[in-house]
Amino acid sequence: MSIHKKNRRDFLVKAGIIGAGVSLNPLSIPASDEPVKSDDIKTAKKEEKIPSEFTLNILQTTDVHCQVHPHDELFWENDRIVFRKTGGYAHLATYLKKERKKNDHTFVIDTGDMFQGSELSVKTTGKAMQPILNALGYDLYLPGNWEVIYYKEAMQTLLGHLYAPKVCANMFHDLGDGKKGEHIFPPYHIWEVNGVKIGFLGYTDPLVPLRQSPNYSKGIIYTKPEENLAHYVHVLRHQENCAFVIIVAHLGLSQQIYLANLPECEGVDYILGGEIPMRESANPSFANMPKSWSPVHSVRL
Repeated sequence: MSIHKKNRRDFLVKAGIIGAGVSLNPLSIPASDEPVKSDDIKTAKKEEKIPSEFTLNILQTTDVHCQVHPHDELFWENDRIVFRKTGGYAHLATYLKKERKKNDHTFVIDTGDMFQGSELSVKTTGKAMQPILNALGYDLYLPGNWEVIYYKEAMQTLLGHLYAPKVCANMFHDLGDGKKGEHIFPPYHIWEVNGVKIGFLGYTDPLVPLRQSPNYSKGIIYTKPEENLAHYVHVLRHQENCAFVIIVAHLGLSQQIYLANLPECEGVDYILGGEIPMRESANPSFANMPKSWSPVHSVRL
């Protein structure tokens, strides 16, 4: 993917990376003084033509780990090692702009590990990533295992400054003595296009307190996805009337395959997984790919 250096610089300037300060102010949206009348809504619905067939474009990033600039990556091609400059949020911004131009019904998700992994993130305790992520215009976030790197309160603040919704069905406030409180984030999010609902149900790695220092996640109780998965699939299918149910996960490949084969996963169409380091070739083959690791980005209706 080619991009002019000027365009990359323009994006980084707007995101607050080039320059002295980082802006953390939320977007200001002017409100209209004109009241919306119910008759106007009914008329608009009558005039709106719903197409009989349309395409939804669902794009996912994961485990970017604060890599703002393009960097050397190792690829194995034609039986040899090849290094190429790749990645970086500026390149991603150009790609997303093109995809959104091709399809108005584009939905972009990040499935975790967005505030840890670079010197810039460490020096700013993740705050430098906030304007970049907001400038990219994500539609949904899932916290990964490293979102707790600066502890619970900082995680809530960092994610709270991101404009898009956050989901996670297996992170709860710890009330003490092993008592589980409310969800830290809503368990699911619904995207509706032309009357069609797509439900996104979030699960992060329940092994966080074991695989990392438990101090990072102090004040958080994690549960296994299967403990409430069937319940939320039922809610999305039968109460919210979703045509598709998609799990956005940060579990790693083995846990995601395990989850996909549980009876509780019945009714789930795809699992868009995280914590799976991989590099795609120019023409990847996804034949016989299990539901547990779906690369499908477009759903044709």
